[in-house]
Amino acid sequence: ILKNNDYNFLNEFSEKITDGSHQTPDYRTRGIPFLMVRDIKDFQLNFQNIKYIDNNFDNKLKHCKPRKGDIILSKVGTLGWLVYLDEEIDFNIFVSLAIIKKIKNINPYYLSIFLLSKYGLLQQKRFNKGIAQIDLHLEDIRKIIIPVLSNQFQLDIESIIKEQKQKQTQSKKLYKEAEELLLQELGLLDYK
Repeated sequence: ILKNNDYNFLNEFSEKITDGSHQTPDYRTRGIPFLMVRDIKDFQLNFQNIKYIDNNFDNKLKHCKPRKGDIILSKVGTLGWLVYLDEEIDFNIFVSLAIIKKIKNINPYYLSIFLLSKYGLLQQKRFNKGIAQIDLHLEDIRKIIIPVLSNQFQLDIESIIKEQKQKQTQSKKLYKEAEELLLQELGLLDYK
């Protein structure tokens, strides 16, 4: 598939590909959320069991501060976990995560899905340098080949992802309502 289409290397679609802090911070009980590989999965950020850093440490990590429009990709321990940030959220990341910043000349939803696809994952596995633990280096991430498919196809992928996210949000809301209704009927709604 890659040979039969126009393609570019991943670094050509981003102004910067970097990773998070290489220094383990002094964690805080409150502050700026500090995410690791375990905190991204199923195309979502998970803030359930996160650690926090203070503002000073966060300011030292301006180069890797995630922003709306960036893609966060797992690169140590587990491959194939990814999040596209379609909204502004304040957090920072550890070295086990790569960040693809300022995506250009390609639809970021399409790029995200390609990186999670069979062909994206095969390239990540091929570049893996780890033996006991997976370790994907930044220079190898930059060399991942991305096929450039039609704009319409890329927009179709974006539409599917947005619809999926909307249905997932609706599903969580309905599940919470059903759970509350069940607890209310059992007389356990306010039970502590």
